Amino acid sequence: MASFLFLSIFDKPFDVNFAIIVEANYSGEDKLERPVVVYVKQYEPADVNFKNVPDLFDFGAQPVTNTNKDIQPLVKGKKFEIRDNRKLVDRTNVLIMVKQTQPFTSVTSKHKLKNALWKREFKNFEGKVEPETEGEFLITDSDNVFMNIEPQTDELITERDLTFYLTGGTNSEKTVPGMIQANFSGEQKVIGEKYEAELEWTLLNAPPND
Repeated sequence: MASFLFLSIFDKPFDVNFAIIVEANYSGEDKLERPVVVYVKQYEPADVNFKNVPDLFDFGAQPVTNTNKDIQPLVKGKKFEIRDNRKLVDRTNVLIMVKQTQPFTSVTSKHKLKNALWKREFKNFEGKVEPETEGEFLITDSDNVFMNIEPQTDELITERDLTFYLTGGTNSEKTVPGMIQANFSGEQKVIGEKYEAELEWTLLNAPPND
């Protein structure tokens, strides 16, 4: 008796990866012991997406002052993570876009702080953290490229924690500020008000770097 197993895996053009397995048992030439059995096994679709996002960025209670000072938030809730389970050869750069769907708005009086949320860039040069003005911009109601992420080179690593880049953390040299910064120096504020803003994040596949 002979047993034959035929396996074909179709990666494209289907949106879902699956395998069609055809199994047949023969006792001799042209003698089929039992009907051919066909299995369809579905695999997890190849995808790149957000795995987790924070519940909120908390900038805390701030004094009413016109001091030109950037304020770093604390992450509340989950980390900011993306998941890329595509095959290594199919991975491309990923762009994270950001826009502000609601500026800082008072919960009670609805007073707005329109120009208060920034994306900053920093570099660590000889142990000193310095601003990198080329990559900074005011976060508004327009889509902007917040971060360009090069593909992971290890196929076993599919999840990446980006919380450090958003809100800062401690590296081997010193604390580096994160990219999300609030600055209320140019805005009139109302004492005792709680302000909330909303951000929208989008992931886009980008062509590989030449």
